[in-house]
Amino acid sequence: MSRGVFIDHYAALELKPGAPPEEVRRAFRRLAKTHHPDKSGDALRFHEIYTAYRLLTEPVARVSYDKQYILFKRAELWNARRKSIPVSRMIIPTTVAALARRGLLRPKFRGKDRRFHLKVDYDMELPLLEEEFQMPLLVPVPVTIRNLCPECSGSDSHCGVCGGKGSYKSGGVFKLQLDGGLTHGQIIEISLHGVRPAPASYYKKRKIRIKISRAS
Repeated sequence: MSRGVFIDHYAALELKPGAPPEEVRRAFRRLAKTHHPDKSGDALRFHEIYTAYRLLTEPVARVSYDKQYILFKRAELWNARRKSIPVSRMIIPTTVAALARRGLLRPKFRGKDRRFHLKVDYDMELPLLEEEFQMPLLVPVPVTIRNLCPECSGSDSHCGVCGGKGSYKSGGVFKLQLDGGLTHGQIIEISLHGVRPAPASYYKKRKIRIKISRAS
């Protein structure tokens, strides 16, 4: 069982969870007759069957595996309930209209200055329905991606493709998983430091703060 991947050994032997050792042995013998390489079977499938058989008939290893199996199934059930939030739900507080009303579109104002004058300490707001506060959610967070120039990789100030800028911007979505237990007014901070959407690109912002609110 590799890191981050859970192998269902019961499914490999076509058994229900908790099957007694003798039933495991019978299942192995039955499947081995079909999948053993000496019977012109699939060697990879036989290896899967044999690995499951060895683990599920070794008492100490099986106790440890069964504990992990229960946790895996609980997580699988929880994730199956995960609700996708549409990206249109996200609210950007520093819209052009809001900035214009405050006279904050002048060049000297940086993004953090605008947020200060607008009295916000977050980048986006996510309004949730009442039942969504306790649900597992999949939230698409709109992000700006900086891509290195495919021609010069940002190393040629005279590049004819990027005009010497070295990179170009594009829009994207960062998929954020939330496991419930959220509260109105809560600020969720996402660190994108060291995270790359692709080998030759990176997120323009290293940190994104999202405010959770109650949908009106």
